[in-house]
Amino acid sequence: MSKTNDLPVQKQEKEYISATETAKLVRRALKKHFPNTKFYVRTDKASMSATINIYWQDGPTVRDVEKVTEVYAGEGFDGMIDMRFGHFAWLLPDGSATPAYSHGTVGSRGTYEPYEYPKPHPDAKLVHFMADFVHVNRSYTEKTCKQVNDALIAAGYPEMKIDTHDWWVGGKVAGKCASLYHYSYEFQRVCRKALNETSFIESED
Repeated sequence: MSKTNDLPVQKQEKEYISATETAKLVRRALKKHFPNTKFYVRTDKASMSATINIYWQDGPTVRDVEKVTEVYAGEGFDGMIDMRFGHFAWLLPDGSATPAYSHGTVGSRGTYEPYEYPKPHPDAKLVHFMADFVHVNRSYTEKTCKQVNDALIAAGYPEMKIDTHDWWVGGKVAGKCASLYHYSYEFQRVCRKALNETSFIESED
């Protein structure tokens, strides 16, 4: 074992992955896990930060996508103490990544616990992704909204209005999307929950 690998994880040599290269890894991971869903991955850069924004319609749930992409975010944010903190990851030979370590925010009276994980593969590299945050943005097609509307009507709920409007992706119109509306807040909440928690991944057949 090399001297570098004998060191604690936090003391080992790190490689810094640019936001542009991180976005490429995110695209590859999404294609691997959700081959039948079209994703738009955009990198927004500012003078002191960079953010990756992911857009898609229907397909997997937000949480399913976050499980794949959240490891590629180099920063976290603790709203309880208004503090940003770093994440480091293990980059595997196939381009996938797993968590490596973070100091968290508990030491600063925050809510995020520190963590540290050993090297998962002999050829894994300790990296810090320079994209600070990875945001996910899911929209729905008119077809999917109608499908959910019909299911809720069959379950005894009143019919909702389907609104169709432009689907904006990174400042440009990429097509049309739809939403469901009802004057009742309670029914609106039920409908939003039905959309958000349902996967609409198309079969490969």
